[in-house]
Amino acid sequence: MRFVVSCMLALLIATPSAHAGASKENTGKAFDLESWRVNETLRLNGKQLETPIVTREELEAQRAGAQDAGSSARARPGRNVAAAMFASAVLPGIGELYVATGSKRVAHYIRVPVFLALDAWFWYAYRDNYDKGKEVKAEYERFGDAHWSEERFLLQHPYCDGIGGCDSWQEYNEEAKGDYYYFVYIPRYLDHEEYYENMGKYDAFAFGWDDWNGDYDNFEPWTPNRTRYWAMRTESDDYLITADRYVMALIINRVVSMLDAGWLAYRYNKGVYDDGGWTLDFRPGIEYSSVGLSYRF
Repeated sequence: MRFVVSCMLALLIATPSAHAGASKENTGKAFDLESWRVNETLRLNGKQLETPIVTREELEAQRAGAQDAGSSARARPGRNVAAAMFASAVLPGIGELYVATGSKRVAHYIRVPVFLALDAWFWYAYRDNYDKGKEVKAEYERFGDAHWSEERFLLQHPYCDGIGGCDSWQEYNEEAKGDYYYFVYIPRYLDHEEYYENMGKYDAFAFGWDDWNGDYDNFEPWTPNRTRYWAMRTESDDYLITADRYVMALIINRVVSMLDAGWLAYRYNKGVYDDGGWTLDFRPGIEYSSVGLSYRF
């Protein structure tokens, strides 16, 4: 203990003179880092630890580098998140291209042809199915006009046949309501779609087909012409429903591209990037464990 106290007193006595000498030498001169360098040695648990020595040139170089890095970050043009999302809403992939022109990252450029190709394919598939559906629809409507007629229906329907024929479709709708084969009739000029749907859908209108055999006792509603007509209508509906699904795919592709472009722009402005590539995710659990494999590009 006496030795430690003696060392501390010696240090207190010696320090002012050293600093005083340094003050005299540096009076009226620029700051000299060398004169303030610490050369003492510390000891900890018997191991020698030397204090780090940093030169003035190293400090200045570090400060200059930090300033250059800050200037470079400020000079980098940012990407407007709203503009990126709007661009992808107009055409999927353009928002990603807008971000990629600033980031110059391959992972961002790759997204562009992917979204564009999906959009082009969905448009083609939609138009192809829509045109085919409309084409078949025109065919089954011509077929229906050729083999089904309102006059034949109002003459051969069981109720109308019992009264010698209905004079009008209004009379049929009002008077035949109690008949087993009754279903409300809507003429073509009132509802085009309903007219062509009903003639093939409901048994009440089987009496209007030109190949019905007139046998009321052994009534067979599905005549060959009605069967063919309904198959054509089903084919047309399938094409049109598929076209609607591709419209939904177009919307989804745009929404995904908008969110992706906005996220890329946001991360680019923050200076954050994904490493990309394959990722294997293993999650152990008490009841069960899961393994996931994903790829980010």
